[in-house]
Amino acid sequence: MQTTSSDLPNGRQRPAEGLKPRLRRRLALLIACSLAFVFALSAAYVIANVLRARSDEIERLRAASSLLSQALDREVARSHALLIGLEHSPALQAHDIRAFQQQMASTKVPDGAWLTLSDREKLVAHSLRPFGSPLPTLADFKPQPAFFERIDQLDVSLTGRVLGVTLDKTAVAVNMKVRDADGSWAYFLTTVLSDQRFASILKDQRMPAKVTAGIYDHNLHGVVAMRGKEVFIAPVMAPAASSALRAESAAAGLISAADAEGHRSLLAYARSDATHWVSMVASRQNDLDAPVHRALKTLALAGVLMGFAGFAAWRNLRREIEPPIDQLERNIATADATVKQLTGRLLQAQEDEHQRIARELHDSTAQHLVGAMLGVVHLERTLPSDNADRSVLKDVKTSVESALNELRTFTLLLHPRDLGESGLAHALTDFVQGFLRRAGLRGTVSVDEAADSLPFELQRSLLRIAQAALANVYRHAKATQVRVSLEINAQHIVLSVDDDGLGGRRQSGSDQGHGVGIPSMQGRLIPFGGELKLEITASGTSVRAIVPRPVAG
Repeated sequence: MQTTSSDLPNGRQRPAEGLKPRLRRRLALLIACSLAFVFALSAAYVIANVLRARSDEIERLRAASSLLSQALDREVARSHALLIGLEHSPALQAHDIRAFQQQMASTKVPDGAWLTLSDREKLVAHSLRPFGSPLPTLADFKPQPAFFERIDQLDVSLTGRVLGVTLDKTAVAVNMKVRDADGSWAYFLTTVLSDQRFASILKDQRMPAKVTAGIYDHNLHGVVAMRGKEVFIAPVMAPAASSALRAESAAAGLISAADAEGHRSLLAYARSDATHWVSMVASRQNDLDAPVHRALKTLALAGVLMGFAGFAAWRNLRREIEPPIDQLERNIATADATVKQLTGRLLQAQEDEHQRIARELHDSTAQHLVGAMLGVVHLERTLPSDNADRSVLKDVKTSVESALNELRTFTLLLHPRDLGESGLAHALTDFVQGFLRRAGLRGTVSVDEAADSLPFELQRSLLRIAQAALANVYRHAKATQVRVSLEINAQHIVLSVDDDGLGGRRQSGSDQGHGVGIPSMQGRLIPFGGELKLEITASGTSVRAIVPRPVAG
């Protein structure tokens, strides 16, 4: 089924008073979107850079722990190489302890390190003590469990951090057994690395700022640590960190745990394959996240400043744009008033012309037709009943009667009764019923009684719109049934005229059939802010005039 539905333009203008608020909203939205876009790009760039810097800092922690582990391995390897050289000393091979002690004393070792020779019970020579000086027994050092087993099994072994009885210093011993010709051993050589030596190793590393670097033995007992330039005895590792390290099988990695002081930290560790000692570089989460927090605060401040800047720009643009808008609104209001005035004059002129034509038709053309009808009746009476011309006179009489009937219908459509004192409800009902009777159509009319309380000019316009719509039905639709209704709700007044005429079966270009009726109806809606809707289907045509209901009072 073909359907054509359209909202016909009626010349209405948007209310002038709504132009500035809409402009302000759109201008504010444009500025807000622009600032939000710039802020989002800037924030993304800043946050990406900060996160990249944080990632780089974590990689520096990894690198620092690895370099520290490598430095420790090199120190142990250097100590081992030194002991290998002393192992083949002729004095040691000949068991000449005095001569070997002098050789140890003259051997160059790093600052904070010294050499000792021990048997299974006691120290027998010390590079920093003259030969024959009292030396402690091994029991005085309180050796760790499996001390001798480690010497037996390993080419080189490290002790944990112990107190050196001879010099009253804490230190770590790098031990190597001295093999006899039969493969057994009676002595072991030791390079003793004091806290001073480990501090020197730590200071040689370029540590990132605000980190704590530490060295732990194979039992994860602290040896030495450094934060900034301060070197101190490594604290006992926090249980959570210790458990996490013991659970890790990788040689290097990252763990997140509390440090010895209870601060949440990120710990980068590297475990030596040679010594199984752990080098650790830790940074507190607060220090790692501080740049991110600063960036977020800066972005928040920048967002507030951009908001103020956007508001100031909006105010300035308003001052620049609104004066021309005010002038435009005044021009629109003037043009709107002029259009309404001209429309009113045009409609009044049209109505006056319709009244003039209706009077001419009634007073002149209708009288001529009545005269013609009287002549036909006279001739009909004078002719014999069997005269062949009587059929011609009958046809002429029928044509004159049809012409008179159409003339009266057109006269009614051109100049219907006015509202008078009866109101719109009675006037519209009476007009539609009279039209249906004269046009020979079936139909219904339904009018809300509240129509009589509408403003007088609106009532008259609705009556004239109904008149124009029914005129179109009579002239063009070839309808057999018409339905007219006037409904009033809380928001709108709706006048509907529906017919079952040609509708969508009209030929293309049928808009010409509307004549001046449609523009006339549109013109009557302009002063009231209404709109006209026309819907054409295969089953007929529907015309609806929709007007906002006037506010009471």
